[in-house]
Amino acid sequence: APATLITNPLVLRNPDNPALASATATTSNYVPGQDHLAMPASGSIGNITASFNTTTGVLTLSSAGNTATLAQFQAALRSVTYANSSDNPTAGNRTINYSVNDGSTSSNTLSSTMTVVAVNDAPVISGTTAGSYTENAAATVINNALVLSDLDNTTLASATVTISNYVAGQDILAMPAS
Repeated sequence: APATLITNPLVLRNPDNPALASATATTSNYVPGQDHLAMPASGSIGNITASFNTTTGVLTLSSAGNTATLAQFQAALRSVTYANSSDNPTAGNRTINYSVNDGSTSSNTLSSTMTVVAVNDAPVISGTTAGSYTENAAATVINNALVLSDLDNTTLASATVTISNYVAGQDILAMPAS
């Protein structure tokens, strides 16, 4: 799924300094290998760069020389996105905590909640083959190249095999006991 914008109404204020040094967006219930925070590049963020730590789930925004303005950090934090790269994600809420620092003092923390909803991906069947059957011959395997996959399940509940142009009294589908 595409990345989702986390928060847009975020507002920054710093009465004693027009610039900030850094900011963080921390996923408090981070799931490694699934959750990802990012800051897309934008012309309105000045010299702010982003670095995501895949071990801790922390996105760090920094400004070279601590020169990015409040407005630039605000735009950068407003653009932070969340994505989950798993086909079988851990469902539930992720709390994203924002904080900024002016080089000497950290701000209060603002929290946003993202809800991860798992979607049941449909199984996929592939490996189509064509064969032939001679009248009164022994039963013939129809497709020994068939491949099944399911991104979010290791088991299947059932499978169905049908003959689209079935002739009653002549066609028989069977699966030998194994």
